[in-house]
Amino acid sequence: MTRYLIPALPFIALALAMVLWRRRLWPRVIAVGVLITHAILSWPSVVTLYCGAGAWRILDLPWRTALRIESEEHFLASDRGLGDAAGMCKLTNKIVPEGQTVFTFATFPTAYVDRDIIVAWDSAFGDLMQDTLETAARDHVVEKEYRFAERQITKIRLTAMEKSIDSWGINELRFYRGADELRRDAKWRLTARPNRWDVQLAFDNNPVTRWSTWQPYEARVYLEVDFGGPARVDAIVSDCWPDESGGRVQVQEWSGNGWENFPAAVSVRDVPAPARMRRAAIELLKSNNLHWLLFNLDDGNAKDFGLNHAQWGMTLAGSTQQYRLYHLD
Repeated sequence: MTRYLIPALPFIALALAMVLWRRRLWPRVIAVGVLITHAILSWPSVVTLYCGAGAWRILDLPWRTALRIESEEHFLASDRGLGDAAGMCKLTNKIVPEGQTVFTFATFPTAYVDRDIIVAWDSAFGDLMQDTLETAARDHVVEKEYRFAERQITKIRLTAMEKSIDSWGINELRFYRGADELRRDAKWRLTARPNRWDVQLAFDNNPVTRWSTWQPYEARVYLEVDFGGPARVDAIVSDCWPDESGGRVQVQEWSGNGWENFPAAVSVRDVPAPARMRRAAIELLKSNNLHWLLFNLDDGNAKDFGLNHAQWGMTLAGSTQQYRLYHLD
């Protein structure tokens, strides 16, 4: 995105000015003309004439604030500044101890906060933490069972056979022989395409974490398990979100020379979410050194956080009209 070029623009502008600014008269006249033209084209009321309504730009010039006629505090608290977020910035600086980290879902004016803030969409880590909280707020999951005649298998795959505009995710993947689940073993080797780095999340016995493609996918993406030796299997069960079940999925086994399909009877059912999902999500955040949750009342799970804060295991520490700051107990 072009906004990432902004830090380089002052140096580019100086380089252009050095070309125009010569000792001779006319180049200097041209340089002054360019400067004036640039100032006119950058004036907020002029910019509106040639840019889209949603374009990022300076909307006005708060000259009273720039000259300190209006105080910084008053300006930031107004609708022209940060509005209600200004109050939450102050509360966060006051309530959160130094060295502790706050998690939030959406854009927040972090420049006015002296504490570390993890914004969900800023990083893969933030995405994973948001995904954990959203998973915990669900009241049911989709359980897909693939049942087949018992066979001896060394390596097995679940392969998506169709292109999708959604992502594919699996919270937990389990293998069975009869009524007995195969115990997960250190010799198992797990991989996936794409996002092989998170494949362990589908095998960690934690229902609030999951492996996901994190992107729309082409056919032939897969999640694979190498048992490290022969294993007797007759069923596979995957837990997933209702809208991320992977569409048509084929079970495949390694023949020694390549991957081969084999028939499996597929059954799909909604099952209640495991108990204490909310608390498990908070424990995961805490294990990742996140001890505070800051959210806007317009955020998706805001109502659930407020109504079920005891189930989540968090305590309200500060609030403004639009924001809430909770401590993770």
